[in-house]
Amino acid sequence: MGDTELQANAVQALTRDVRAALLRGERYQIPGFGTFTTCTRRASDGRPSCTIAMWRADAALREHIQGGPPKESAGLHGAAVAGIIAAMMGDGGVDLPQLGRLGLVRVAGKKPKLTFHAADELNAALTGD
Repeated sequence: MGDTELQANAVQALTRDVRAALLRGERYQIPGFGTFTTCTRRASDGRPSCTIAMWRADAALREHIQGGPPKESAGLHGAAVAGIIAAMMGDGGVDLPQLGRLGLVRVAGKKPKLTFHAADELNAALTGD
């Protein structure tokens, strides 16, 4: 099994574990990377309330994207996290199937911003659609 296949399997395992935790209503924390949680959005004109997936970057990752040293990715999903962070730092971000898109937005004169857009199928499953 090559490095690319091992990396793909590691990302699939991470995606599977995060998705399963969110669907059980649990948060999923990955040290050095961030925490995935759910949030219920209130209804507004023309939109019913819904549950959505969210991600907050770990302080070490936020420091790294601002030019700080990278934190060594270890633990159960260390290999996947290292690859995801590397892909996020490039142009266009990274798509994690069944989970969502993670990216880095650089704005002149401001700190870079890390973004997460949950996959539509994940948010639909969380809402029960």
